[in-house]
Amino acid sequence: MPPFAFISLSSQNPNPINLNMENRIKSDQSHTAIVVGSGIAGLLSAHVLSKYFYQVILLERDQLPDGPHFRQGVPQGFYGHALVTGGHRILERFFPGLDNELARLGGQAGDAQEDGLYYFRKGWLPQFESKLRSRASSRVQLEWLILKRVRTLENVNILEGHRVTDLIYDKETNNVVGVHVKDGSEKDSMVKTLLADLVVDASGRTSHAESWLHSLGFTRPEQTVVRSGLRYASRRYIQTKEKRNWHLIAIVGPAHNPRNGAIYPEEHHRWVVCLSGIGNELQANDNEGFEAFARKLESPLVYEAFRDAQPISNVQCFRATENRWRHYESMPHFPQRFIVIGDAACSFNPLFAQGMSVSAIAAATLEKCLESHQRRQGLDDLTGFAKCFQKRLSRDFRTPWVLATSEDQRHAEAGNSRLNWPMALMYWYADRVLECALVNRQVCQASQEVVQMVSPLSSLAKPRIFLRVIWHGLKRRYGLQTPLPVTDVKEEMACD
Repeated sequence: MPPFAFISLSSQNPNPINLNMENRIKSDQSHTAIVVGSGIAGLLSAHVLSKYFYQVILLERDQLPDGPHFRQGVPQGFYGHALVTGGHRILERFFPGLDNELARLGGQAGDAQEDGLYYFRKGWLPQFESKLRSRASSRVQLEWLILKRVRTLENVNILEGHRVTDLIYDKETNNVVGVHVKDGSEKDSMVKTLLADLVVDASGRTSHAESWLHSLGFTRPEQTVVRSGLRYASRRYIQTKEKRNWHLIAIVGPAHNPRNGAIYPEEHHRWVVCLSGIGNELQANDNEGFEAFARKLESPLVYEAFRDAQPISNVQCFRATENRWRHYESMPHFPQRFIVIGDAACSFNPLFAQGMSVSAIAAATLEKCLESHQRRQGLDDLTGFAKCFQKRLSRDFRTPWVLATSEDQRHAEAGNSRLNWPMALMYWYADRVLECALVNRQVCQASQEVVQMVSPLSSLAKPRIFLRVIWHGLKRRYGLQTPLPVTDVKEEMACD
C-alpha cells in the first residue's frame, strides 16, 4: 500500500495555489481519491471508490468509536432511522451477508405494508403483503457494521482526527487536486497538503463545500430550504412482549392536531419512540412531558404500546429538522474532480427516516457514474465527471425531497420556501394519492414502492394509478363515496 501523499506546510493556511502538474504525485499514486467524512455516505463512497482507485483516503475529524456507539459528529444518530427496501437491497449488494449479521443481532425483518401500521391525517392505511421487505437497525449499529467492512479494504486508509480546512485548486485546469488538512488533536498543528485525483465531500449537514468553493471564486449554489419548525424528540425502550400486528407504527397528525409519533424497532429487541410537534411541548430529559405529548397523538396506539415498556434512555431532542437542498448541479461553473454527496448536498427532516437509504442510493449512483465514465474515456481523465454526477444525484433527491417537504410545507415556518407551480401541483397530487391509498390497495402499493425507494415518484403518474386517484377524488368531491371512519378502516384491515 503506498504511503500518504502528505507535504507539510507552515501552520498558516497558504494562499490559493495554482499547482504545476509536475508537483502532482505520479506513478503508483496517480489514482487517489479522498473522501471527507466517515458517516454512512462517506463510508459507502469509500467502498465504491475502492473499486476504481488505487488508493482511497477517508478523512474524519472525530475519533471513530470501537463499537456501535453514538458520537458527537453524528448527532442524528440517536434518533429513529429506517432502512427502506431500496436502501436495504443496495447495502446487501455492496456487503453480502450484512442482512444475516443484522438478523443475528436481533434486527426484525418485515414487510413494509404488512408489518407497518400507518395513520396519515385522515385514517389508517391498509395492511397487506407488499413484498417490500427490509431489516430493522439503528443507525449506529448499521454504521458500525459498514465501518468494519470498509476497514478490511486494503486500499482504503482512514485518517481519524483530521479536519479539512480548504480545497487545493489548479485554476489553469479548473481541477481540484487535493485538500489542506490539520490534525484536530493538536491545537497548533501544521497544515498539511494531501493530493488526489478526486475529492468527495461527504461531511454531512455541516459541510463547508459551499464556502470552500466561494473562496476559490465560484458562485455559491442556490438553495431550497423548507423549515417546518418541528421539534423532534426520541427515547429508547425495551420492547414489550405483547403480541402485535405491527413491527413499526407511525402516526402523522391532521391540521387540527399537528403532532406526530412513531415507534421504530431496533436490534437487541429495542424500540426507539420518536415524537415531533410544533412549539416547546417536547424538551430534552423531560420524560413526563414526553409521555404527555404521546397521549395527545391522534391515535392512542403509540402511547399504549410503550406505556408499560422499560425505558433505557432519557429523552433527547433534535432541532435541525429543516430540509436543505444545495443545488450544486445548477451552478454555472463547477470545478472538475470534486463532488458533493449525501447530506452535504441535500439534507432532510429526520422525521421521515430516509437518510441512510438516500446515502445508499447516492453511492449506487456514484458507482454507475464511475463505471460509465470509465467505459467512455477512462479514469485518467475525469473531465466532465463531477458535473455529470451532480446532475444524476439531483434526480435521486427528487423523490425523498417531495416525500419530506410535502408534509413539512403544512407547518407554520414552511412559508420561507416559495413554491413554484410544478411543485405546488406535485404536492397537491401527493395529497390525492394519499387519500386514495387509504381505500385502494393498488394505489397504496404504488405509493409504498415510492416511499421504499424502489420506484421513482413519476411512477405515481402511470395511467393505472393516475386514473384511480382522479376517480377517487371526483367521487369524494361530488359525494359519491363516504369517507371511511377510522374504526371501519381498521375492521377492513382485519378482514382482508
